[in-house]
Amino acid sequence: MEVHGLTTAAAVWVTAALCVACAIASWHLVFLALATTIALLVTIVPLERLVESRAAPAPVRAKPLDDADDDPPR
Repeated sequence: MEVHGLTTAAAVWVTAALCVACAIASWHLVFLALATTIALLVTIVPLERLVESRAAPAPVRAKPLDDADDDPPR
């Protein structure tokens, strides 16, 4: 079980928040949030690789049984 697309979803939310900040002309907030977002998106990939390289390998799961496995061979 793995999570996929979490960074993309977060980036969409941040983009929406930046658009709202632009609409109310809060430019200091826009530039601060934009710089923070870009810094996080650039550094998150190397940080994730570092954490994964130090983590224990994932346990191997047994293959789930199918209904077809219960049928006798013909």
